Amino acid sequence: MIEASTTRPVRERSDAARLREELRLLRALVQGRFDPAVIWSRIRAYPRIRRAVIRDRLIPQELRGLGADSHRVVVDRDAWFLQADLRAARPMRLPQAQMLTLRSKARFALDCAAQGLAHPPTHVLPKGAGRTLGPLDLPAFLKPDVAHHARGAAVLVGTGAAATLTSAAGIFRGEVATLLSRHLPGEQLVAQPVLSNAPALAEIVGPVAATFRVVTGRMGGQFGPLSMLAELPLGEDLPLPQRWEVRRVNFETGRLGPPMRARPPGANALQVPLEGTVLPQITQMATLAARAHDLLTSELPLVGWDLVAGPDGPVLLEGNIDWAVLPHLLTSQGPDQEMSRRFAAVAAILGSA
Repeated sequence: MIEASTTRPVRERSDAARLREELRLLRALVQGRFDPAVIWSRIRAYPRIRRAVIRDRLIPQELRGLGADSHRVVVDRDAWFLQADLRAARPMRLPQAQMLTLRSKARFALDCAAQGLAHPPTHVLPKGAGRTLGPLDLPAFLKPDVAHHARGAAVLVGTGAAATLTSAAGIFRGEVATLLSRHLPGEQLVAQPVLSNAPALAEIVGPVAATFRVVTGRMGGQFGPLSMLAELPLGEDLPLPQRWEVRRVNFETGRLGPPMRARPPGANALQVPLEGTVLPQITQMATLAARAHDLLTSELPLVGWDLVAGPDGPVLLEGNIDWAVLPHLLTSQGPDQEMSRRFAAVAAILGSA
């Protein structure tokens, strides 16, 4: 009894202090007086803060990414097209075939092949033991058939009993068949060749494949590009580079814009292209993404596509129904409201068609 009576006031004092801290952070959120990167771990623990985020239709990544500009966006939230608006613009009854195309990497590869859209050779590895790479040679890139944000990605190199599989879980050595059977055995995987940049692009950014993220929509009765970003790898880590430099690309001229963020420490020692550099295959990638939107996902107002400028031309990696909106709005001068308006206009046009 003595222990219970002495600990209860301590808990009540703790609850009161927690409430005061939550209210203080909430006021800071509303007034824009904080650095989300610094206090986000504390914000995340408070339900009122989370409700405020939901009320303002900002996902946590947007709150962090906007930083000091978050207050400006919250105050005039209806003037901005962000992740919640992309999800709201999605048709209520999207054909299941188009949903499956964007959900399954194996189905995406089949549909690309059927429509004559350039795509890396793709081999399906079923669940469990007995997996093989079929006609693919090593090195091979493995990933779950249904996954997001590079979850479960791995690179397999070597031959026979001297193979090595590198993933976020670690580095594993052994026979190819054993490594294949033990990597995410409960999921269907797809295997593709490890991609590299076209020689002209490799001279600018190095050999590790840069990823180009293109957003397309329907304008004037036909599909076309709205925005393009280049994710330029700053290193050769496996299975994927850990550091990237993201820049906007002018899809009409191929010219790189300035970095969206300050370069990470050590980036200057790596091969980093200059602002204004003209990259190869840019218009071809924009055209390929627009064709994919028309042929594969014409019922969707806006789709995000991942592409690589390969040695034999651009190839589609995947399409995304819930692509990240904010990176396409960020600039070194703050969020781009004109780009936001373009996304909103296209979503409204197709939504009313």
